[in-house]
Amino acid sequence: MIRTVIYLILFILAIVFLFQNGGQPVTLKFLSWETPSPIPAGFVFIIALLIGAVIVWLYHLPQIITLKNKLKGLDRKITLLMEDIKRKENELNEIKKTKEDLEKKLSEKKEEIQEGKKTEEVKEEEKEVESKKSSIFDFLKRKKENE
Repeated sequence: MIRTVIYLILFILAIVFLFQNGGQPVTLKFLSWETPSPIPAGFVFIIALLIGAVIVWLYHLPQIITLKNKLKGLDRKITLLMEDIKRKENELNEIKKTKEDLEKKLSEKKEEIQEGKKTEEVKEEEKEVESKKSSIFDFLKRKKENE
């Protein structure tokens, strides 16, 4: 923004200079070269401004190209990250659905147990737990006897 304002001020000053001095003829000399006839000062001034603008643009061109390449790379990274976020959100939604299903099944099992409607699976699980308990108690008894 500040750069644009500075360029605008310089442009206005150049226009004012051009209107005040544009009609005066000027003879240019550089080393052994010389213009064959006088040239209007406004024309010389405009050519000098254009050459200066091209030089400044060429000076900044490598930086502009580098920044554009960085921008493209960052845009690609943003796209990949957005896709990754969407994928993770989908995985999270699936996990939430699975959790809800498991919680629903758990609440159903709790209700069945509370109502005294033990299914075969529950009975088998109880048998397994009891057998594990008894094996632990047997182990402890043997350990005491050995001591």
